[in-house]
Formats: sequence, structure tokens, C-alpha cells
Amino acid sequence: MKKRVLAFILSAVLLLAVMPLMTADVYASEVRVGTAAELYSALSGVDGQGPSTIILTNDITFSQKVRLDRTVTLRGGYTIILAGSDDVRSVEGMWHTFITVNQGGHLILDGPTIQLECAHGALRGVVVGRGAYLTMLDGEIWCSSQNIVAENWGVHVGGGTFTMKGGAITRTNAAVYVWGDGEVGAFIMKGGEISGNVLGVALVYNPIVTITGGVITDNVIGIEIGAMFTTEFSVPDSSILYGNRLYDIRSFSDAVDSIPPRLPPSDPPPLPPNLSTASTWAQEGISEAIGLGIVPETLQNYYTNDITRAEFTAIAVLIYETITGREITGRVAFNDTDDINVQKAAYIRIISGTGNNYFSPDMQFNREQAAVIVSRLAAAIGQPFPEATPEFTDNDEISSWALEQTGQVQSAGIMEGIGSGNFNPHGTFTREQSIITMLRLFHYIS
Repeated sequence: MKKRVLAFILSAVLLLAVMPLMTADVYASEVRVGTAAELYSALSGVDGQGPSTIILTNDITFSQKVRLDRTVTLRGGYTIILAGSDDVRSVEGMWHTFITVNQGGHLILDGPTIQLECAHGALRGVVVGRGAYLTMLDGEIWCSSQNIVAENWGVHVGGGTFTMKGGAITRTNAAVYVWGDGEVGAFIMKGGEISGNVLGVALVYNPIVTITGGVITDNVIGIEIGAMFTTEFSVPDSSILYGNRLYDIRSFSDAVDSIPPRLPPSDPPPLPPNLSTASTWAQEGISEAIGLGIVPETLQNYYTNDITRAEFTAIAVLIYETITGREITGRVAFNDTDDINVQKAAYIRIISGTGNNYFSPDMQFNREQAAVIVSRLAAAIGQPFPEATPEFTDNDEISSWALEQTGQVQSAGIMEGIGSGNFNPHGTFTREQSIITMLRLFHYIS
């Protein structure tokens, strides 16, 4: 009996020891996934929370249904193969969907390919529900078996907002199907390519539509306006909508037979910043920085997390390009990352590697490293800080290569101490500290 009690106590202790590790892993801001189970877990999260960035490390065949109600960026140059049934209505009498974005959720596609693997069935790459957001920056959505009788759609907007800035949707039965739900749903196309589909864009029940960039070409029908569409519609420029096989644009609505022109509507108002994970002292500054457009979407959450080298670099590049009005066109490659912001920052020499042409993008960042990059960034923009010597009680702990720059950022009021006159040069730097630091730099230079 005593042995059983002792065994039970030991099991409980081990479980309590492991639970913090499990929790930390679940709430990590960035995770790498290589299996269907890992992808499902990362997307689903726990109690409405989970990683904000998911990086694919392998091609994954996926057949589960996921509902998303938070902001997640999906990255990695690999393919998610959405395997569905060949029944026309394949799951519970409805279509099968890789992911449904629910109200308040925001999915950002930045690199992966979503492949619809179903010859005769009804697959949806992404469904965007009412009050939800999908942004496509890069990557591809396509169907491996295009069939005129199937119902395989790339993106199905059901009252939410789909913004396409890059990437491609091809070989589907309908690349983008937009159910406006009475001028609530929206499709905003600023870039990317919709080509090779049976139907490029379908507009039903008065969605808000803005098409100012990208191309819609080589589809059977470029844009189709449904019978439940009762408002005016502005035909995209001929450099955007052209070369579709039967019709560039076709309307079944009496209200828009002549397709009268109108000014495209403005973007729908974005969701207010989610500041629930930010410290009270940082919330006002973070909100201002997001409003100024100097915080990458991928860093607009989990503000108390320690920032990584790649994440800090992303903010630095955005600040540079925003202030100068110029995109950094040069690139410097590293062995361990293809992050374009890292390549840009290395080109203008505000960052360097960690040795042997490695950058270590996921390594945590410390305060003296931040001071050096901020100082280099100001110089690269053309407004270098005056020379200065730091005046902290722990000056002797600052590395020699960071001493001058630490003095410069202190003198300029960009970075301060942590209390008791200490700078804590080797201490980690959080996302919110990084955002506030860069906001101060923005104001200092502007």
C-alpha cells in the first residue's frame, strides 16, 4: 500500500514539473511544425491562445477542420495538401475547409502553398467568416485536379474581409467567392495573381470591392457579378483585368447590366489593436506605433515576449522604409534564413551575422545589441546620433563594441535604464520595449 501511495505522489510531482514546459510550448509566439498533428495543435491553440507565427518545415497532408479566432501568420515555403472526399458535399453535408477564420480572427498567409486535392468534391482553402480577416502576402492556393463539375474554391468570403497583396490563386473552380452579406463582406486586391481558374472572382449580395493592383487573367471568366448584386461596380483597369477566355466580366444583375463606373471604396476600418497582452505602461505607445504603420502585423500580439533577432530586424527595416520612402532593393544572404527583412538589413549594414555566415534569426536579443542597431539605423537613415558616453552605474558591464552606441541612444532619449541607474546591457528585450524604442526613434528623426 505504501509503495502505491509513493508511486502516486511521484507521478503527481513529475506531472507538475512538466506542466510549465507544456504551457510554455503551447503559448510560444513562434513555432515550427512538420506534421499534421503539430499544425492542427498550433492553429487550434489552447483556450483561444496559441502561437502568433507558424512556420512550416515540411509538406503536410491535412484533413482536419480548424477554426481560428486570433491573429496567426503562416510561413514557410512548403505545401499543405488539403485532402478531401470526392463526394460533392464531402463533410457533414457541406464542403471541407482547411481553415475557417471566425469573427475577430486574422490569418496572414506569407509563403506556404495550399493545395486542394480533390477531383470531384467540394473543398475550400480558407473560409472568412463575418467580422474575420484574411491577408495573402505570398504563397499559392491551387487545385491539383481541375474539374468543371467540382466545387473547389480557393477563398470563400462569407461576410469577412479578404485582402490580397501578393501570391497567386490558380486552377480552382472559383478563386475568390465573395458573399457580401449586405455590404459587410469585402474583397480588396492590391497585388497578386488570379489566373487559370474556371471563375476568377464571384461577387454576390453587395460586397465592398476594391481592385487596384495585381492581375486577373487567363480564367474562363474573370469577374462574375451575381443576381443578388444591386449596387454599382467599378470595372478594374485593363492592366489588371484582361485576357480571360470567355468573359473578362459577366453580370447576372439587372442593376449592373451596364457596369456603371464608381470610385472604389476605401479599405474597411481595421480591427482596433489587440493590446490585452501588453503591459499598461506600453499600451498607448504601441497603439500609436501601429497607427503610424511601423509595427509589422506579425508582432502585434504577445508583447511581453522576448524579441528575437529576426523580429527586431523586421521593425528596423519597416522604420527605414517608412521614413525614407524607399524600399531596400539590395540583399545579403545567410545560411540559416531566407527572411527578406534580414537580407535587407544586412545590405544597409545595420545588422551582421553571428559567425560563419549564420544569422541565428530565432536567438533572443539583448539590450546592448538593440542599442547598436538603433544607432546604426539612425545613421543609415542619414541622421546619426552625436557622440556620447553612457552614464549608467553598470557601464563596466557594457561590451566595448556597444559602449559608444549605448551612450548615443541614452543621450538621445531613445533608450533608458531599468532602474537604480542600471542599463542591464545583457538583459533580454521584449517586443513592447522594442516597439516603444523604435517609436521614440521615429519621433526623434521625424
